[in-house]
Amino acid sequence: MQKFFTKIDEIKKNEIGVKIHKNVFDINFLKELEDINETLSAQVDRADSKKASFSFKENAHFIKLEKILKEFLGDLYINDFKPHFITSRFPLRIHADSGKDPDDIIGQNILIPINIYPKNKPAHTVIFKNRWYGPAAYFVSKKSDGQDHIFKDINNKFIDVPDVSIFNEIIIDTENQNILKFKGGEFLINDSFRDEVSKLLNISRYGIRTNEHISSGKEFDKKIYNQYLSHQPYEDLRDLEIHTIYKWNLGDVLIWDRSLIHSSDNYLINGVDHKISIPISTSKIHKPI
Repeated sequence: MQKFFTKIDEIKKNEIGVKIHKNVFDINFLKELEDINETLSAQVDRADSKKASFSFKENAHFIKLEKILKEFLGDLYINDFKPHFITSRFPLRIHADSGKDPDDIIGQNILIPINIYPKNKPAHTVIFKNRWYGPAAYFVSKKSDGQDHIFKDINNKFIDVPDVSIFNEIIIDTENQNILKFKGGEFLINDSFRDEVSKLLNISRYGIRTNEHISSGKEFDKKIYNQYLSHQPYEDLRDLEIHTIYKWNLGDVLIWDRSLIHSSDNYLINGVDHKISIPISTSKIHKPI
């Protein structure tokens, strides 16, 4: 899997590690971007997140955004993941945004924090030293087929369902208006919920699920795990080492190589309800999928 890219030497030649550019954008500009986000149609709107994509050429704000980002990275190309706003309601797990084109020369990820709700609560992005040169992936201790999804139960509690097909089979055997207890959650079974689950049956997540990051099984620092990463199973983090724990500051631009494995922190334990950002995955050549 690590030999996925055909031009891996070119990818490595263009890697820069992790860069943090402080206070690039003022709060007024971020507010204007957030207002634009409210007008866009969402391509994804699930319990865990909402995503709405855009083009750099759409309006003056996005043109300005691209111009400033080029000052940091030079020419940048968008080949697979379109620039988008993401409203995160449940933290992303450890993953790599390496794309799915083996002939691409992937460059850097860009993260622009737009807002945090409530505003006085902390959120972080955790970047590991470990690199991944396979296709876009989520990193788990046990491989799966990508049928995992996050649901919100009747108590507004997020529940990670590892296999929607198994969940659906249980729902089929449960009568309407009954409360189904599953994985620590409580779900009201009705036609609407049945439809929500059935629509996900044939939808796999973009990234593969792999445990190839685990070789020796070295223990991850449990203090760091409890403070930042408790939204995911501890076993998934074996053999990972911390590079940077970046605390979100509105106006900053965080840049790191797309080969670097990374994760959201568990901002929910800090009282964050949701957060909004613009993630962008760049390439060094123009080769859109």
